[in-house]
Amino acid sequence: MNVLLQEERAIVTPMPGTTRDVIEETLEIRGMPVRLMDTAGLRETTDEVETIGVRLARGKIEEAGLIIYVADLTADLRADVDILSELPFDRTIIAANKIDIGSARIQEAKAKFEGFDVVPISAFTEQGIEPLKDLLFEKAAGGKAAMETPVGELVASVRHRDCLVKCLEGLEQAEAALIEGLPRELVAADIRASIDALGEITGETTSEDILDVIFSSFCIGK
Repeated sequence: MNVLLQEERAIVTPMPGTTRDVIEETLEIRGMPVRLMDTAGLRETTDEVETIGVRLARGKIEEAGLIIYVADLTADLRADVDILSELPFDRTIIAANKIDIGSARIQEAKAKFEGFDVVPISAFTEQGIEPLKDLLFEKAAGGKAAMETPVGELVASVRHRDCLVKCLEGLEQAEAALIEGLPRELVAADIRASIDALGEITGETTSEDILDVIFSSFCIGK
């Protein structure tokens, strides 16, 4: 989380079980808004507080669109294999960490984690972080084929999509009204609805300014 955010957001120590609560932040990856959650590691523990953290982590895994599983290249990878058997192939990316001191084990890790996307990284030197971002963006966008298909811009949320649909509908109605020669007040109302829909995304109120310019030649009912 810290290296992706470029800030010290989560506490880091060599001791397993340091992260217990869910830490949530937002960032952009290649222009895509991402909600990032750092959770407790998935391991057996007798610590009551950490046990709660592991339970929360499993809940977030069920909800997550993508999972970044951090594996330590200098540790026993067999424990990771057991945990990964519970995670979905299609939604999981393995960040094989500590490549700066464990590069000799990359091929071993890829063999043990067969079927998963594996990206060697170093959270310390930041090696491999850009390829990790590329893969995150690619998978979030629906794969290389989806990224290469000219289907328009990527929409960040269902709410944004609904607002854009409302905007398009308003513009289509305005166009139809102009073609049919309907009163300009009706055209203005449709355009106002489209602008308001965009305003729900941007948080800006600009409809009055834009309509004043477009329809300066006649009066619009307020």
